[in-house]
Amino acid sequence: MDLSLPKYVRFDFLLVLISAGLMTLSFYYLYVEQIDEIQNFMKFLFVIGCPLFIYSLSIVYRNYQMEMDLVSFQILDAKKLAVNNLKKEGIIDQNDEFAINRIIKEDLQYLLDKKRK
Repeated sequence: MDLSLPKYVRFDFLLVLISAGLMTLSFYYLYVEQIDEIQNFMKFLFVIGCPLFIYSLSIVYRNYQMEMDLVSFQILDAKKLAVNNLKKEGIIDQNDEFAINRIIKEDLQYLLDKKRK
């Protein structure tokens, strides 16, 4: 898992920032600085910002879930590679390799079943 700083802003996070900005701006000019000339426009921005905020949060959550699934599959792949290296070095025998591979297969099946639901 790469924990370095991103080089660009992701689209889903940018949508969250834009929609939060729209809602904050419109709320400020609707209720704090009540300027009569822009009341209708600010109401319009607030109505646009709320669904956009909810939609963008759902996109962020969906992308997070996909990344966590990918990390889970990468962990299973690393386990399989470690088992193959241990077998190659002669640390585990055929029976141990079979038992560990069965556990990895069960984990993989669990992840796939969870993903299908």
